[in-house]
Amino acid sequence: MYILRLAFLFVFSLTSSSIVMLSAPAPAAPKPAAPAAPAVAKPSTAPAAKKPAAPAPKASAAQEMEEAAAAGEEEQEAEIEDPVDLEIAFMKALIRSRMPDYAQKALDKLVQKNPDAKARASSIKIDILAGVGNYAAAEAMIAALPADALETWIMKLSLAEHYYQAGKMTEAKAGYDSFFKKYEKGPPVGMGKFYMEQAYKYAQMLMFKNEEKAAVEAFRCVLVANPPRDIEFKIRIDLAELCVKLAEKTKDKERDEYFKKAKEACDPVLWKDPGGPLFGKALMILAHMEMIKGDKKAAKKLIDTYMPMLKELEKILKENNISLDFSPMAECRYMLGTILEEEGMALLKQGQKADAIKLLTEALTHFVNVVAKYQTGQWAVPSGNAQDRIVNLMKKEGYDPKIPVFDRSKIMMALLKEAQSQFEQNLFKESATKYLIYINSAPEHDTSVAALGELAKCYMELGDTNYFHVIAGYLAERFCMHADYSDNAGNALLRVAAKADENNNKLLRQKTYNYYIKYFPEHKRAAAVLYQFGETKVKEKNYDQAIDYFSLLTTNALYMKSSVFFPSLSRLAYCYSMMNDYSNAVQVLSSTISVLPPGVDELEARYRLGDTYRRMDRIVPAINEYVMCINAVNGTNKAAYAKTVEDVTKVKSIMESVQFWKAYGYALLNKGFPPEKLKDFQQKAIDDFTKFVADYPKSTLSSTALSRLGSLLYANGKSDDANKVFDRLVKEYPDAPESKDVVFVQGMSLIELKKMDKAIEVFGKMLANEKAFNAPQFLRVGNIMFEAGEYPTAIKFFERAKKLGTKGQAVDRAIWEPAVFGMARSYYAQGNVAEAAKAIEELFAKFQRTPLFADASFILSKSYADMGSKENDKIKKDQLFVKANAAIAKGMTSITNEASKFQANLQIADVQMMQGNKGGATASYFRMLSFGDWDNADIRPFMETALERGLPLLKEKEMLEEVVTIGTKYLEACPRGRLIREVRRARDDAKLKLAMSGKKVTIDTEKAPEAAPAPAVPAADAEKPADKGSEAKAATPAEQAK
Repeated sequence: MYILRLAFLFVFSLTSSSIVMLSAPAPAAPKPAAPAAPAVAKPSTAPAAKKPAAPAPKASAAQEMEEAAAAGEEEQEAEIEDPVDLEIAFMKALIRSRMPDYAQKALDKLVQKNPDAKARASSIKIDILAGVGNYAAAEAMIAALPADALETWIMKLSLAEHYYQAGKMTEAKAGYDSFFKKYEKGPPVGMGKFYMEQAYKYAQMLMFKNEEKAAVEAFRCVLVANPPRDIEFKIRIDLAELCVKLAEKTKDKERDEYFKKAKEACDPVLWKDPGGPLFGKALMILAHMEMIKGDKKAAKKLIDTYMPMLKELEKILKENNISLDFSPMAECRYMLGTILEEEGMALLKQGQKADAIKLLTEALTHFVNVVAKYQTGQWAVPSGNAQDRIVNLMKKEGYDPKIPVFDRSKIMMALLKEAQSQFEQNLFKESATKYLIYINSAPEHDTSVAALGELAKCYMELGDTNYFHVIAGYLAERFCMHADYSDNAGNALLRVAAKADENNNKLLRQKTYNYYIKYFPEHKRAAAVLYQFGETKVKEKNYDQAIDYFSLLTTNALYMKSSVFFPSLSRLAYCYSMMNDYSNAVQVLSSTISVLPPGVDELEARYRLGDTYRRMDRIVPAINEYVMCINAVNGTNKAAYAKTVEDVTKVKSIMESVQFWKAYGYALLNKGFPPEKLKDFQQKAIDDFTKFVADYPKSTLSSTALSRLGSLLYANGKSDDANKVFDRLVKEYPDAPESKDVVFVQGMSLIELKKMDKAIEVFGKMLANEKAFNAPQFLRVGNIMFEAGEYPTAIKFFERAKKLGTKGQAVDRAIWEPAVFGMARSYYAQGNVAEAAKAIEELFAKFQRTPLFADASFILSKSYADMGSKENDKIKKDQLFVKANAAIAKGMTSITNEASKFQANLQIADVQMMQGNKGGATASYFRMLSFGDWDNADIRPFMETALERGLPLLKEKEMLEEVVTIGTKYLEACPRGRLIREVRRARDDAKLKLAMSGKKVTIDTEKAPEAAPAPAVPAADAEKPADKGSEAKAATPAEQAK
């Protein structure tokens, strides 16, 4: 049972949580792989150059040994199932699942129930803050605690781990180094377990970041914590392997020092645990050291001396049904075989053929035995390769060795299973090694294709982006055209992309999908993937890039029969509309209608086409599309629009909107036609709105239709009829928003119907009868007038709101504050910057802390800057710009979101330009363009403005490389941006100048995409078009068939 117990602990030590600890798990970084002792001794012809990872048990063997050890290890089982540790593990899982609120509740409940667990669970507080990137708050929380308390250190090192996971290695190391420097000689009382766990975790982090020399010290700290013997020996082996690895990279005294440390680490394992499961490993490390020194005889002698003990250990493993993967014999025989092979090759070169064949035969015997007895171990494949190599050599020399034949496929499948198992245990480095061995052994096989995908996932987890791109690129390029494997290769890439998405690794997710889209356009899932990617970009409001994906789906013949073809056309039109690119939206919708058969989809596309024309203010073609919808539904082929109950319901909903917007369109036709036509159109709108309310009395649009009808009647001189309609509105739709404030609704309707003079006339009733209205109503109208560009009228309403919000010395802040701010905005928009500044100064005098502080500060800054730019007196000019800069600086202090920060930086640059500080403005624009993210839809408009204003300054200062870099980023991220032509021209001019100066650059020859022309407006059905004039005169609205 002693051997069983140690074997179990050895198995457990190979998992990611080598030192059992649920409250503070080991980092995701895997433990370093063992140095490959035979690697230095293998001939240069050996095909496997990479070292294998340390052996790990099969899942089934590990499970068996856990069960066998359970009975004799009750104390360890109790530790693993500590209720507090399990609660902490649960809370960490909640945080990983992005449920920090639930984690906090669980923490509060745990501490309330078990106050002694407060220190152990303290890391959860840091996990909650650092998990969302709020490192400053985490640091502040730690700073408020006693410096050397256990709870404080748990939180400090938990934060250090978060820094590590976020790639902030400098901050992570600072946290760990401060702890181990403080307790260099070992842990204080009460911190033993925590000290040991953190030292081991830190060692793993350092190994993962290739800071191996620092890791040696971290392993030393684990040992000074006096861990239990089983853990101690495992750490000693890890330390010895690391020292040998470092020794291989160094020379002379430094190498000897590492050899000394390795031997010191191994000696207790050899002398205190002879015959134990790590005894063989320690022995192989010492043998490997002799090989590095070039003393093969010493290495062989060492193995031969201890061979009886190794055989006895293997015998015990067999008797207890423990996998021989744990036996050191495989590695020993592989090393002996390697030594004998090298010696035999040397004799062969010297012409001593007989002696050489004898040694090669001995080497072959060792390799064959490894293949035969240890088929699932890590040495089976390299031994099989060595076996093939020697057999081929001996046959060339006239010898035909007889060796047993083994099924290599069994070995390969075991190796693949082992790699998968290690990946699941987060042993990514070891898993990658196994996958490489497998792929190199069977490069052209279906399972190797899948293995390449898994290998890419390993490198993703390891953070090795270079190797990731090598593997993902090879997988795509090598197998994309392969008749048998292309389908599985595409699936493998999609699995890699899914893993990147799971890890929230947006960069590698995008790169992987790029490989897939480029190399697997005919893959069975390609259309769905492209559509999904387009939808993702739509959700991000990155319509420019979404268009690329939907365009690919709608223009490539491969996808025209896919289930996402028509939805892609619809989404493409939507994206163009969201970018206000209605011309292209019209083209897409027209193309969609042309390929759709009569039916609900065609009707919806036509309605959307009409709606797009309306948004373009092309009212005539909009009405024509609405009329075509009506004619289609009521025409000879009306059965096509009523095939199912669902179709009937959907058509009814579409036609309701069609009838409303057709009436609305007629109401907008108030110019560009002869007076008699305009009168007819206005009457047609009145008739259509009246009919709409009659046909759809329960529609959500009916109250709006009545309000528009009343406004139309008023605008056409029918005040009595208008009043009757508004009375009806209040009576029949009392809960509708339009019924709450008829005057306001009437005025708004007139604005929407483009009858501003009538709207101002209606709103003027409020000023004439102030007592009938309240302050919020005046404030609301002031904002409406401001948005409509009627600044003088807006100021009047803001002043009236301010007046009603003032009660003696006191004010109603909810009214007074936005009213004064509205006055300032209106004055500034008018160009009256002095009054604008005066209004803001009055606002700040009353309320120093206001939600409007940032926006108000920016208006004040621009007002001061504008006055300063026009001031001739230098002293006054400087004073005004000092005030301008001070105002914007104060405004910046209250900004929290990214978009506002970029808006503020634009303002800073504007003020700098007005001050004549071109250098400062250039730096401000450059900073925005260098550090901004073009994929962020919220800040993209501000970045585009910065590019528009900053590009000429960059060119003026001959910042050519910056122009190329920034221009390229813009062209890639915004292929349909409004600055596309000027940016491309500036970028290519800069490249040309750099090339002429002798710098190597690539001049792109791409052409700017031309905007697609809008389709022809449908001819009018019932109205004869005018001969000349505006577009409205070119085709009058068609009327539906009677």
